[in-house]
Amino acid sequence: MSRGGSELGTKRQLPADVEKIAEALNDQNIEGLLIVGGFEAFHSAKILQEARNSYSALNIPIIVIPCSVANNVPGTCNSLGSDTAMNEICRQIDNIGQDARGCRKGVQIIEVMGEKSGYLAAMAALATGADRAIVSQENFTENDVKQIVKDAIAKVNEGLSHYTIIKSEGTSETWSCKRLKDAIKELDKENQLSVRIDVLCHAQEGGSPSAFDRQMGLRKAIYAFQGFMNPRKMGDSDCCVLAQCQSWSRRSASRIAFPSSSGGFLLYRL
Repeated sequence: MSRGGSELGTKRQLPADVEKIAEALNDQNIEGLLIVGGFEAFHSAKILQEARNSYSALNIPIIVIPCSVANNVPGTCNSLGSDTAMNEICRQIDNIGQDARGCRKGVQIIEVMGEKSGYLAAMAALATGADRAIVSQENFTENDVKQIVKDAIAKVNEGLSHYTIIKSEGTSETWSCKRLKDAIKELDKENQLSVRIDVLCHAQEGGSPSAFDRQMGLRKAIYAFQGFMNPRKMGDSDCCVLAQCQSWSRRSASRIAFPSSSGGFLLYRL
């Protein structure tokens, strides 16, 4: 439980030959399929579900355990790994901030992972007190750059600390870190601001999993197998995401709730 990463290996590849997958499941007498992964795992489960009419071997329970630092799996609020990544991102941003405080006229652009999901960037900005988060869910334009320059110069004039921007890697290619830096320098007519870029890359995935991710991984594995073993919860050929979201209503027909002792876990039917 103290080791992160994937012991079995991982690949971001959708099922290309469903027929071969069905043959393998049939040959090995597989009666249930547990997929651990991010959005690609969710998408793969959907592909297998949609092919059930063509291949009887796919008419087995399929459960997806969300596991992605990007926290981008539909149907759940928490994916394994996202808490570990968030803790590491905050630690690194704090370290960067300690050095950047010496530059009162600085703009710090920090890029984090997350693909098209803005979860890491938005939550990291809130947790570290950053001035701006840039995510793909919001349209970012030249006017936003002008506002950043205006706000950054205002902080400089007030003698406050540096201006920090947390940018998600999944934002438009038009606004790469370098493009954003160049735009800020171009709009800073009086050359009041120095702009630095830090791309955290894979280091932000962290080393050992956080305590939260460890216990969540264990609990999700237990409840996934309970779903396989209890036909009343899964049915003979259901396809679900093992999810956790406190705001869901347990009365929804598309969501099957475990007993209250499960801690709010749900099987979200695809």
